[in-house]
Amino acid sequence: MELQVSVIIPAHNAARFIAEAIDSALGQTLESIEIIVIDDGSTDATRDIVEKYLPRVRLITQERAGVSAARNRGINTAAGKYVAFLDADDVFALKEKLEMQVQVALDSNCEIVISGWRVCDENLNTINDRPPWLDVPHLDLFNWISSVPVLPSALMIVRERLLEIGGFDESLTNSEDVDLILRLASAGCRAEWLREIAVDYRKHSGNATNHVRRRNEGLQRVLDKFFQTPDVPPPIRLIENDLRYHGLIWAAYDCFAAGEVGEMEKYLLESVKYTGLENFGMLMSWFYSFERYSLADGETTLNVEKLFNSREWNVLADRFSGRVSL
Repeated sequence: MELQVSVIIPAHNAARFIAEAIDSALGQTLESIEIIVIDDGSTDATRDIVEKYLPRVRLITQERAGVSAARNRGINTAAGKYVAFLDADDVFALKEKLEMQVQVALDSNCEIVISGWRVCDENLNTINDRPPWLDVPHLDLFNWISSVPVLPSALMIVRERLLEIGGFDESLTNSEDVDLILRLASAGCRAEWLREIAVDYRKHSGNATNHVRRRNEGLQRVLDKFFQTPDVPPPIRLIENDLRYHGLIWAAYDCFAAGEVGEMEKYLLESVKYTGLENFGMLMSWFYSFERYSLADGETTLNVEKLFNSREWNVLADRFSGRVSL
């Protein structure tokens, strides 16, 4: 029988969490799977921990080359029809995740299946659930680029299609997952939701995505790369400015949440050139976007006092139609 799913776990200095990730993969109800850990130049006990799981888990070691190169090494080595990614600090929270994703793929004849996820702290205490299908029930290129967040650990993809597009772009150090999905969707890959919260995503200081400047610059680079492609469909090219505007506001909020308000001001000012909004309307757009992002980030409300007391926000308020009273 054809091996159904290869679970690829890239790991760099992941000793603290790697055992939980592996255990969650071994605990899947789908029997026809293989688990491949790519140790990407770890200098801690990652390799020693993974070796305890041999031969139930395959271990590949390489010199430090980055998460994209590690995932690509796994893709090239995998024997499964489908590839499921699992970051070393995440866990599959639903034992039936892979079994259900395979069934969705078969029932809908699609090549990408993505689940929802739960944002957790370092101890896997819930911060908030992310069921993106409630806002975006249909997955196509337009929605991927404009609305749908991407989490590698929630994805299962037909391996052959990953090989056709060359896997992850190893020149990207951030937002490489967004780039991958956009290239797959542009190549005609069909996608469907597994409408279940099936992954626990750890949000902690060690996450690569917590390097705020790098993450936000990476996303802008992905958008640059995408819109430089000559065959971008005209309806999507028409929304480029809107995408860049909202992407920069998201980047500004990201910086605000991380306490980097100087960077917040920079991104908000950069967003001005991509919108027709003026003065007070633009300030309101920024503010209400920050409110929306804070709720999605698991906060009960935006920290308005912190925002309004910052020198940077007051400089912007003075520049764009005076002091703001909300």
